[in-house]
Amino acid sequence: MTGLAQTSSVYTDAVASASTPISTGAFSIKVGSATAVPVTIDSSNNTLAGVAATINAANIGVSAGVITDAAGARLSILSSSSGAAGDLTISGAVTGLNFHKAVTGADASLTVDGIPIDSATNTVAGVIPGVTLNLTGTSSGAVTFGVAADTTQAASAAPDGRFIAGDGPAADVLRNFVFDDRKRRHELALGPRHFSQ
Repeated sequence: MTGLAQTSSVYTDAVASASTPISTGAFSIKVGSATAVPVTIDSSNNTLAGVAATINAANIGVSAGVITDAAGARLSILSSSSGAAGDLTISGAVTGLNFHKAVTGADASLTVDGIPIDSATNTVAGVIPGVTLNLTGTSSGAVTFGVAADTTQAASAAPDGRFIAGDGPAADVLRNFVFDDRKRRHELALGPRHFSQ
């Protein structure tokens, strides 16, 4: 396990607040290999809050927000897809709105039985039949783990230890089946007799 999947994100330099006016202009957001989508800043949205709302309304596979701390307010853009396919590229320039890459989108990288495996997420299914791997860290050496049957499903189906409730149609069918079977065995051993429940 040499690398975890990462979700791409970018942020801007800080301004005084989310409502501080910023310069108008345009920039583009590209998610992975998708076509870049232009974001226009004009007098209707020339604040970080306004730009974030414009980006979110475009439904382009990212979520935008404003992060405020002691340094001021910054626009943050986070890819909706983890892994290399969701890596963000920002192009174009708006005066005073400088973007910085916080995290580069990357696939998880691991080796199973000598076979290199890449995954866009840290939940890896289909590599080992019937097993889902939840990756939480990296290791330079081999990682050994065991697989055991999940008995919780059977236990939750019969929380009091009974698979069929004491009353109801299923219980009646089972009781009649057991009764008929006992009657049949008794008749085979002793011949036909009147047998009551």
